[in-house]
Amino acid sequence: MYYGDHQKFPIIAKYNNLTDATRVHEGQKIKVPEIEGIEFLVGRKSVETEETGVDYSGPWDWEAFSEGESGVKGPQEEQEPDEQIVIYRDHGIDLYHKKQYQEALIALNLALNIEPDDKTTLEYAHKSHFQNARILFDNRDYLQAKREFEASLKYKSDCQECVAYAIKSEDLYKELHYKRGMQYFGKQQLKEAIQEWELVRNRDPNYKRVEYLINKAETILENIEKIKQEQRKEQQK
Repeated sequence: MYYGDHQKFPIIAKYNNLTDATRVHEGQKIKVPEIEGIEFLVGRKSVETEETGVDYSGPWDWEAFSEGESGVKGPQEEQEPDEQIVIYRDHGIDLYHKKQYQEALIALNLALNIEPDDKTTLEYAHKSHFQNARILFDNRDYLQAKREFEASLKYKSDCQECVAYAIKSEDLYKELHYKRGMQYFGKQQLKEAIQEWELVRNRDPNYKRVEYLINKAETILENIEKIKQEQRKEQQK
């Protein structure tokens, strides 16, 4: 559940030096390698299981499994740091080429936790964030796209395209919500208009006439409320 892919369980098994599946029992504590920036799930979540035809009677052959199904390679003994980097990095690169960018970042960050300066891992972490950002950008989720473009800069600080897209994402975010506010205002949906403009003001208080428009809408709402109160008083007489 934490990695978002059941096929990543060899990573957890190797981290815990598990070579014999029969030694795992209910209630046993298993250590899960934490990924920077990815929070652990809170609470309990039910998991459905089913019988399989795999024989668990002896030591698990991680090498054979990784070559056949999971795409993760490694010897049965505890992995050395360099070997772990290769496992995580190669798995991340494979996921990147499958366009599973968020999942790729999980594996790549595991490699970077061991070796922060690995050039290949840094490059693919940058690419994964950038491609993820492009998807968000195309879906008009501009604020999240901006964050992803900025995240890609952490791995490749000289990416001018990332800077340009981050700036463009910010501008489009403000313009999008500014225009939505104007549309609501035109329909006399003043509360909705204020909410949209406040999103813009939180990013840039000096953007166009957003401060003036919010004050104007709030004044109209106050006047409407006063009229309603006077009408209620008249009805009570």
